[in-house]
Amino acid sequence: MDSVERVFTALRRQQPDRVPVIEFVVDEKVARAALPDCLDVADCLDRLGLDGVDCGAYFARTCEHADGTYDDEWGVTYMANTEVVAHPIRGPSIPAVTRLTLRR
Repeated sequence: MDSVERVFTALRRQQPDRVPVIEFVVDEKVARAALPDCLDVADCLDRLGLDGVDCGAYFARTCEHADGTYDDEWGVTYMANTEVVAHPIRGPSIPAVTRLTLRR
């Protein structure tokens, strides 16, 4: 069973040959440390034999603050850092969620 068959079999709630291995987010620095000659994160994950390709996590910045924090479209405030995904420190704010809900 190849990776695609394995993942889709599991999604159909059937039994694959083994549990699919999927990593949500891999920082490029981690990929390069694991396999220094990898072309990129996708190449690293493929060569490590993972069944799923990471999709990353990106939320649009809607407001940048002088202290280095920023808000996303959901009203969550993040502290920017050197990691692939910033850490949320506040939120979401109820007014922002309400505004987004009313727009839909």
